[in-house]
Amino acid sequence: MKIDRSRPQSSGNVVSARSAEAASRAYGAQDATAAAPARATGDVATIAGLSEAELTPKVRQALDMLMTEVQRMREELSQARHRITYLEKLADEDTLVPVANRRAFVREMSRMVAYAERYGANTSVLYFDVNGFKQINDQHGHAAGDAALQHVAMLLAENIRESDIVGRLGAMSSV
Repeated sequence: MKIDRSRPQSSGNVVSARSAEAASRAYGAQDATAAAPARATGDVATIAGLSEAELTPKVRQALDMLMTEVQRMREELSQARHRITYLEKLADEDTLVPVANRRAFVREMSRMVAYAERYGANTSVLYFDVNGFKQINDQHGHAAGDAALQHVAMLLAENIRESDIVGRLGAMSSV
């Protein structure tokens, strides 16, 4: 469905203010009255090129219902997009510290390596191993170990550029 704002060509193209307001709501205008025809300035709202005579009460009612449904679907889409963003964050972030988990870190590192190879850019990888971490857990408990990891992650995250990435690979046991 197409909604146009144009100057009147003839007096037969005026749409009711109610239909124009519904169209405005359905198509995301900030102010529902923004699409209402302003007869003083000569603005006219048309819906898909239909004239006033073609907009019978049943057609207006059907258009209102369709526009309401479009608005509801836009709201659902917005909520779904927010949910997807949240789920992507959950899938990429370590559960203990707010840095990339192993999967996200390896993915981003692969992208950076591909970029560096393609454009001949210099890159660096820094790898930190928190020595004695098992001893912290054993002597002071897991809460202290978690706090130590969070502190190290915070220090790293606060001292990198926007284009850098910090990730936690987790325990790498050698068997």
